Amino acid sequence: MKTFDTAHEAWLTDARRGRPRRDKEALTLGHGPMQRQFLRDVWWPAFGSFEELHPQYELRDAEGMPCRLDFAYLRPPFRMGVEVIGPSAQGASRTDRLSADLWIVLRFSIDDVKEDPVRCRRTLIGALDRLRREGASDGSLTPSEKEVVRLAARSVRPTNPADVMRALQVSDKTARALLKSLVHKRLLRPVGAARQRVRAYEPAVEPQLLLFMVP
Repeated sequence: MKTFDTAHEAWLTDARRGRPRRDKEALTLGHGPMQRQFLRDVWWPAFGSFEELHPQYELRDAEGMPCRLDFAYLRPPFRMGVEVIGPSAQGASRTDRLSADLWIVLRFSIDDVKEDPVRCRRTLIGALDRLRREGASDGSLTPSEKEVVRLAARSVRPTNPADVMRALQVSDKTARALLKSLVHKRLLRPVGAARQRVRAYEPAVEPQLLLFMVP
């Protein structure tokens, strides 16, 4: 059975192979103690493998700006970025631009990695489980349901039957049936207390993930 150190070194060696000199230098500089600690204390105990994980992944965001992610998990059709940030790190705007280009980006502070790696693992495992589980359900959605999913994922407020009626040009009865069906499929959830009449719905998973499911 491979140890972390053995697997980590082999993974980095493979990542360097075939890269131009500039990318090799970026990998050496960017993959530092914080990133290694995240892998050792969070990723490796959670999965025991670096399969489909890429260090110092270079890409362009939705505005065409070049950037690098500490890690990119690429399992088509999903694209998840992971960043390990220091106490004074910035970059929320960059995360927003990547989300606009249908990346899911998780940011872990190095303090959390050091002080509560178990919670970080739960966050990471939960995100990947939802990617795999909900991605597998894509084929069970009708074209109308996919349109409602897109509507709910892109809306800045909860979605109600009137929104669906306008967007899809359907009756109130059909709109309510579509919303209830998506609740049953655990993609939407009612807004409000259990005893209140349901008037609106919100995504039951991350909006970015919903958009991945219905490209």
